[in-house]
Amino acid sequence: MSFSIDSFDHLVLNVADVEVSAVWYARMLGMRRTEFESRTGTRVA
Repeated sequence: MSFSIDSFDHLVLNVADVEVSAVWYARMLGMRRTEFESRTGTRVA
């Protein structure tokens, strides 16, 4: 059984290492990294 995900509407994860986590999601799940500014600084999606 296989499936694919086009996008998430909203999901917040607190992680110990943003860089390692972003690379994992891109490599393992095929997601794209996006950075954006918020009131509290730069966010990674």
